[in-house]
Amino acid sequence: TREQTPDDLLKQADTAMYQAKADGRSTVRAFDAAMQKKVDKRLRIHNQLRDALRNHELMLYYQPQHMVATGELIGAEALIRWQHPTRGLLSPASFIPIIENHPLGIDVGKWTIEAALTQIEVWRKAGLHVPISVNIGARHLLQPDFIMHLRGMLSRHPGAQSQDLELEILETSAVEDFVQVSQLMALCERMGLRFALDDFGSGYSSLTYLKRLPAYLLKIDQGSIRDMLEDPDDIAILDALLA
Repeated sequence: TREQTPDDLLKQADTAMYQAKADGRSTVRAFDAAMQKKVDKRLRIHNQLRDALRNHELMLYYQPQHMVATGELIGAEALIRWQHPTRGLLSPASFIPIIENHPLGIDVGKWTIEAALTQIEVWRKAGLHVPISVNIGARHLLQPDFIMHLRGMLSRHPGAQSQDLELEILETSAVEDFVQVSQLMALCERMGLRFALDDFGSGYSSLTYLKRLPAYLLKIDQGSIRDMLEDPDDIAILDALLA
């Protein structure tokens, strides 16, 4: 192998630094060949996703939400898919984690909200009132121009009402910057939008967060409900949360 130049070392240090950032705060990572392969794969997917946005390869599937007691359709959750030109239909697990801490994640988030608003308009014209829930990353939500872009998207879709759009954020993401997230949630709520707090119980699960985050809907993590019919502790905790 050729001798490493100072530029090579600086690039490798940058790679290790970005990997440490991606793995969370207060971490240290040392550069190695496996890390370079991982970075190369990430860069390749980033470039392909930019093309996917331009070439309309992304699509939303809609999972219906029903009231268990009555069977009534009360909404739908938007689930993103990528119709890759060579790999076929890809689930979000194959590309969303790779762009969570990248500006592309914001671009995909904007596309998702716009596509959901378009679908709401289509359904309303057909006589269907089906609110849509959209997952949103904390990085996207905390952008300084988030509210401005959101208002712009709503104005471009006059056939969709703000209360038809529900923004869903992970509990763990919401509490990383609790004060700012709660303020933004309150602003969105005043615009008529609703928030859902997803995977509640998988992270911090403080009752303080439950009290102060203005979420309309609480989606309890499956680990907290899986044994609720057998474990009296589980049902007691759930009873307290519901109350």
